[in-house]
Amino acid sequence: MARVPQEFEVKSIKSVENAIDAAHLLENKLTSHVIPVVNYIKNLIPDETSRSKIFHYIQGTKVNKNLAFDLNGKTLNATDLSKRELDAAIFIRKTLDGLFEEVNKIEPGLISTYRSNYLPLLWEQYDGKNPLEFLNKFDQKVYGTARTTRFSKQRKFADINEGYASGFNLRKGMDDPAELIRIYANSVNKALVTRQLVRQLARSDLSPYVIPLGKGNKLTLPLIINTKKGITDYAKYLGQHYIQFDHPFLGPSKQVYIIRSIEKPLKMVFDATNETQFMSALFTTNLMMKRLAVGFSFFHAGALVESMFFAGVPFKITKDFTVGAFKKNKNKIMQMIENPGTYLQEFPHANIAIKNSGFDDVVRFAQASRLVISTPEDAGLDRFYAQMRKFDGFLKHQFGIKQGENIEKVFKWFDRITWDRIFTHAKLYTFLTHLNKILDPAIDKSQSQVYAKARLAAQFTNDAFGGQDWFAMTRRVQTPIFKKLAQTMYAPGSRGYMQLLMFAPDWTISNIRILGKALPAFERNSDARRMYGYYFARSAIMYATLGTALNYIFSGHSQLENKDPTRIDLGNGDVLTFSKQLMEPFHWITDPQKTGLKKIGSLPRGVIELLTNKQYLTTGWAPSITTKDDTAIEKAIKIGGKAGEKFLPIWLQSSVRTTKEMLESNQVPSDIAADVALDFVLGQLGHPRYKGPRHTQYKLGGLVRNPYETLF
Repeated sequence: MARVPQEFEVKSIKSVENAIDAAHLLENKLTSHVIPVVNYIKNLIPDETSRSKIFHYIQGTKVNKNLAFDLNGKTLNATDLSKRELDAAIFIRKTLDGLFEEVNKIEPGLISTYRSNYLPLLWEQYDGKNPLEFLNKFDQKVYGTARTTRFSKQRKFADINEGYASGFNLRKGMDDPAELIRIYANSVNKALVTRQLVRQLARSDLSPYVIPLGKGNKLTLPLIINTKKGITDYAKYLGQHYIQFDHPFLGPSKQVYIIRSIEKPLKMVFDATNETQFMSALFTTNLMMKRLAVGFSFFHAGALVESMFFAGVPFKITKDFTVGAFKKNKNKIMQMIENPGTYLQEFPHANIAIKNSGFDDVVRFAQASRLVISTPEDAGLDRFYAQMRKFDGFLKHQFGIKQGENIEKVFKWFDRITWDRIFTHAKLYTFLTHLNKILDPAIDKSQSQVYAKARLAAQFTNDAFGGQDWFAMTRRVQTPIFKKLAQTMYAPGSRGYMQLLMFAPDWTISNIRILGKALPAFERNSDARRMYGYYFARSAIMYATLGTALNYIFSGHSQLENKDPTRIDLGNGDVLTFSKQLMEPFHWITDPQKTGLKKIGSLPRGVIELLTNKQYLTTGWAPSITTKDDTAIEKAIKIGGKAGEKFLPIWLQSSVRTTKEMLESNQVPSDIAADVALDFVLGQLGHPRYKGPRHTQYKLGGLVRNPYETLF
């Protein structure tokens, strides 16, 4: 019962991290074979309405002539479909039946579990927070308290009429059988790999965790115990070497025990932390404030375009991605995404390596290498749009306003431009560019060598554009105390608190890493250091040239003569941020207190401002929201206005503030329209202007209109 030697604890942690990484790689490799099937269905039935008809035919949904659910409608039969539609329906059913049969041979009973976990993706009411909790509510509302549902008994699409009749609505786009096969197969792959991962970790013969028993005897303990027999066999070791770990994917509740040292790495993937209603409300409010602050603007899109320049993406490609994001025509990256097997000719080394690694899909290989090309986690699209739909329902029922859904459409348009197009295309191109550069076909022949360099290219790209793979980040940390700290902060259950306390923490971490890792002290790998160094050099040259030019144009002197050299002096008391992501690390160095105050999360910052009666948080003087001379009604209006302002986009806040200041002076100067227009444009592009340091705080425009008030 002596304490296990440290080396075995370290080996255990590495074993779990390696197993999780291998599972991630295998899952993406399996999924790379799904898209050809999806594309076959879409090519067979290109019309979305026809595919929707096939969906309702397979489902047995009661529909009207417009294919909308109707309790008094009819279920479609074979005569309602064309020959081509019927052929597609038969192919889809055979695909699903074949998938079920093959999976049932490998993992009997897996489909019943998967069917329940797959269900949230169908329904509009799922808010993206807790799929298992939603399933329980759905089962109780639709089927009562019985644990067995029709979804767990059938191997084809189940009858969804009960869901419709109970007030649930099908999520938009989920009536496309091609899309559902993609989701279904991806989820089956994930479930299969997860089962295999858990089974391997539960085998004592594969465990590196060895304890001494005395007299030269040793005992190997499994990393996970998730059966009653295992609990009985290792009962006397549970107290000292194991802790209880509850997660539905690992085993029954209260019957899962894991080696103490692997808790942190395991929680990076398996974290079943439930939010309380209070914390859920805080997280949701903070998310809404943050998303609305950058809403209706190209704030993030502008930052991504800047990152393309800094990362070395050619100007022509940057232009194609930026302009093409607004067009319906598909560029070469979009064609590669939608048609696996398509390769970009300018990356020959990367193409050969991807094919030799057993991948039929470049995108899946990138994701297997830990490139994050989905929407960044703190954008919270599911939760955000769930709240938008609730607000839309409130407007309809309480005020009869039926245009609320148009607001959601506008947000989705901006999100599509920013994340689906610019973010994804830029990251894929940058990843392939750097992978192609660092691969040496004469040396990098094994899969492990290719994968190691692909992970370097993926991590650099994640740092350059934001959107982090938190597991990959913590895995590279080797110092035990820092590793535990990182695993605690970046675990799924902790990231909500991190996003509550900080505004866009993943961008802050990425911005610090992209510059810091250019230095030898922070990055030992020479290939990685060259990538980061190239980014640092390009961004520094661009700031030295463009920044100096702008500063001379507006103020007549170099930015090195500015009180704050990280900003552009506009010569009228205002300063302009050259690049938020590039300059943020320097702001943490030159003015950490003020930068820290600005990075406080949207909700806590708003609360602090209201409690301290300050219009904004700063280390210096800040104007009050209310004054002693204000009446109770005036105070209520000002405080309410301040609180409401936090839900406005940043560019609109700047415009409103400019207008308010000018109107409160009892004068409407002729240049008010120009100031408001300027704030709008700068805010849209992610370069808001601020008041400069106190010694240049007066404005030249104020000297013309009211010199006495401006100077004294």
